[in-house]
Amino acid sequence: MSVCVVGQNKSAFMEACANAGGVGTKLTDSLDGADGVIMVYDLIEGMTIEDETVLRKALIAGLRASIFVDNLDKALEKLDPEGVYQACVRGLDNVNVVLSTYSGAVLGDLQVYPDFKGGVAFGSASQGWGFTVRHFAKMYAKKMGIPERKMCDRLWGDNFFWAKKKTWVYHAEPEGVTLPRAFVQFILAPIVQLSQAILTNNSRYEQMLTALNISLSASDKGLTGQALLTRVMQSWMASDHLSLLLVPIKDRVMTTFSKFDKNGDGRISCSELSALMQQLDPSWSGGDLTKLMAQSDDNGDGTLDPEEFVQFVFSPTR
Repeated sequence: MSVCVVGQNKSAFMEACANAGGVGTKLTDSLDGADGVIMVYDLIEGMTIEDETVLRKALIAGLRASIFVDNLDKALEKLDPEGVYQACVRGLDNVNVVLSTYSGAVLGDLQVYPDFKGGVAFGSASQGWGFTVRHFAKMYAKKMGIPERKMCDRLWGDNFFWAKKKTWVYHAEPEGVTLPRAFVQFILAPIVQLSQAILTNNSRYEQMLTALNISLSASDKGLTGQALLTRVMQSWMASDHLSLLLVPIKDRVMTTFSKFDKNGDGRISCSELSALMQQLDPSWSGGDLTKLMAQSDDNGDGTLDPEEFVQFVFSPTR
């Protein structure tokens, strides 16, 4: 099944269906066969009228949405880290205004959250890297001895770490001391510092790579400037955000599974599913689908249970 990527002339990490400037029949057909949408939100341009229109069409179709906040690299060139954070907040607030319109007793809360609840990733699609707040929470939770969920929630919003007293506070100026918010201190600042060190050819970046457990191949070590920075960022956080970004969409996937489970026995036929997928998208070949399903069919009995179905839906395609 497809995960539909929406955005105007924007590239994304998943090759599925992109809205390249039109809200026509082709997009509508794609939404009909999709399990969810990933909206690419341009941090520089903001949400266009067309973006909002497509998002509303997806929500009307009953799809859950996740958000990829794109062009973080360009925003960091124009604004200081706190300014970038505030731009992210405004953008997500605007998106959630649309999403909340379709929330309710049946669909539940459709809004997206950068913290542990999930549904938001940040990065640069053009450079091929991205992350979720949870990506950094995993790293810092181990270092600071804090549960991952609690660390994740602290890395967004009005949370500040007072290093001198080794404590967390909820305002930026305790006792007259100005503190950066956690998202800036623990996420944006390291990105900025690493970027500046590489672009200015400061040898300090090698120590930073070691600290981040990033190793480069022999050929990569010969790169300089922007080419080196792009490769480093891809090595640091290339794709782990995708599985976390798709978590909110899995509810939709399980709803789809229940529709295919005609016998109500918790299993669906691979052959029937293959035939249906080829009806939705004739470009699929029976051979390709057979191989993909075989990789997910752990029992080898020609059927998929719920766990195997989720594995199949999120498996790499063509």
